[in-house]
Amino acid sequence: IAKNTLANITSFSIPNQIGNTEISEANRTISVTLPYGSSANNLIATFSLSAGATAKVGTTVQTSGTTANDFTSPVVYTITSEDGLTTKNWTINVTIAKNTLANIISFSIPNQTGSSVINEEDRTILVTLPYGTSANNLVAIYTLSAGATAKVGTIVQTSGTTANDFTSPVVYAIISEDGLTIKNWTVNVTIAKNTLANIISFSIPNQTGNTVINEEDRTISVTLPYGTSANNLIATFSVSAGATAKIGTTVQTSGTTANDFTSPVVYAITSEDGLTSKNWTINVTIAKNMLANITSFSIPNLTGSAEISEEDRTILVTLPYGTSVNNLVAIYTLSAGATAKVGTTIQTSGITANDFTSPVVYAITSEDGLTSKNWTINVTIAKNTLANITSFSIPNLTGSTEISEEDRTISVTLPYGTSVNNLVAIYTLSAGATAKVGTTIQTSGITANDFTSPVVYTITSEDGLTSNNWTVNVSQITGVNSILNSIETKVFPNPSEGIFKLRLKSSEYVNIKFEIINSLGTIILNRKVNFSGEKDELIDLSHASKGIYFLRICTDNSQEQLKLLLK
Repeated sequence: IAKNTLANITSFSIPNQIGNTEISEANRTISVTLPYGSSANNLIATFSLSAGATAKVGTTVQTSGTTANDFTSPVVYTITSEDGLTTKNWTINVTIAKNTLANIISFSIPNQTGSSVINEEDRTILVTLPYGTSANNLVAIYTLSAGATAKVGTIVQTSGTTANDFTSPVVYAIISEDGLTIKNWTVNVTIAKNTLANIISFSIPNQTGNTVINEEDRTISVTLPYGTSANNLIATFSVSAGATAKIGTTVQTSGTTANDFTSPVVYAITSEDGLTSKNWTINVTIAKNMLANITSFSIPNLTGSAEISEEDRTILVTLPYGTSVNNLVAIYTLSAGATAKVGTTIQTSGITANDFTSPVVYAITSEDGLTSKNWTINVTIAKNTLANITSFSIPNLTGSTEISEEDRTISVTLPYGTSVNNLVAIYTLSAGATAKVGTTIQTSGITANDFTSPVVYTITSEDGLTSNNWTVNVSQITGVNSILNSIETKVFPNPSEGIFKLRLKSSEYVNIKFEIINSLGTIILNRKVNFSGEKDELIDLSHASKGIYFLRICTDNSQEQLKLLLK
């Protein structure tokens, strides 16, 4: 048999290559693509040749799956046919796939404070610049995934060259080297907050002369004309940029917040960065006071704040429901130097008691003794917030009413045979509360309701803010044995932990229906039974919540309701 004259590469692959090898017999070229990041300088190819043919690269004989070559440049395989007469050169081109990543690896802005915070998961970058830095024309220095490019809007970005306005978040669109992946990275530039905590200027309307600011002692002195009341003054001030001011727990707003300057007032100034806090003491000096006002007023346990009307010279204080007002001690402040009397009795804040069942008039005399003003204190008692039924009965009830405050349910048992469709209940409510059934206003001892099903009383508290629903269940029961026309019924055990047995006896063939009703009036089980003689029906409430339920048994012309207790 003649030897083979062909000198071809029939297959060619390199481990971990991407996709299939492209073999062009016409051009005798082979193309292989390797993943991004692969090294091509020491690769072992697996190939097959025309039968009997051999391969060399240069003078090196090639063995499939064994011989390594450097494929960083095209490699020429010389294929010699089996008969030795034909030689062909095949060029192997190995390319490395381009990078698919589109990330910002590092990012900084000159003079930034600390390191940038790069969140790869959210693709966000946070840069902090020193206080006072302008962020509207900054040049960032960054590195991207290898081969990637960046744009902001339509503008191509160059690290260390392109400026952007970072006063708002800037979105960098990062395009991967292969051009197939685009990811948006949001760069947030914040300016470090100010560390200073000073009062720069301070004034009070109508002050005399200039304010004296002592930065060393952190004191401020203001002098006001005679007759000025210092207990409710609004200062105009400026503080270090971004700083805030408080007096006690009250945030101060220049030109808005009023304070009592009858004693030195300490402004706690907190720097913008929150790390520095300095106390500045404001000393206001005024001439003797000629005012005769009550500037604050309270009574222990008052509800909310006292309402002080300077125009009418009235003060309204509200105390909790049930408070006795005939011997109350008020705590108050007056215009500086002023004194107070009720009648001829000198008043001392926090000590002197008065009877506030009627309005009490405080006569306030100014420090200079020339002015006297009457202030009327009105003390009211807050309305009751409770919305409960405190007692409930129906004429001829059997035993006591069962009132559950926790479930807001009321159970009443009436003698067997009582008609329950037009009953008048006698009840008491939380003081001042009112009751409705549906839209009907209820009056104890007067309003009738149909209690054949549970009746829901909506109780509204005296203050009108609280509304509670109370469910009244009226049942007829004589024990575990009862007579329903010609049918004898017995329920046992009762109470039960879940399974009740209803025993029915009748000398006739009868049709009955029975229902189980919860405390809200919802039917949770119903069943029809046809029988004569004796029959037992199991009632399974093991899946239900503990509490009181009602068994209603109906025939064509009568019905009976029994109470079940699930424990």
